[in-house]
Amino acid sequence: MDGPALAWYQWTFTNTPFCTWDDFIQSLENRFGDSPYTSHMGALAKLTQTSIVSAYVTAYEALINRTIDLLAPFLLHNFVSGLQPHIHREVQALHPTTIIEAQRLAKLQEEKLADLPSPSIIPSPPSPHKPLLLPAPPSYTSAPFHNQALTSARNPQGM
Repeated sequence: MDGPALAWYQWTFTNTPFCTWDDFIQSLENRFGDSPYTSHMGALAKLTQTSIVSAYVTAYEALINRTIDLLAPFLLHNFVSGLQPHIHREVQALHPTTIIEAQRLAKLQEEKLADLPSPSIIPSPPSPHKPLLLPAPPSYTSAPFHNQALTSARNPQGM
């Protein structure tokens, strides 16, 4: 025992000795346990990989150690779902059957991706900005409409 736990133990043991083991456990949980409002299952469902796989595995294991009665298929699905998309797809495609296998595959995929050369993005040279020009509309003359057939039909009638 060290750090805050040791200091708490020494002070508590000196000032209020424990009568039973259950008293000690209760006092220890009151001091260092989680708030009754903490939902480890909720935190587990929201956990996603934000850095390297080993950090995600550590955080995931810390949460599953604080939950009880969760089925292995749920834990496996939840772990794989929280991986970064480029790792998630590869691990899911390999159909791991245990969480340990999924962790191993995730680490392997991360190493595989680290070995690939990173794509270099070469920006295209800027093109000069020219406004788009539309063709000019056709010009219409204001000459009157002249229909030869209609005109010859009217002339004999005096129109």
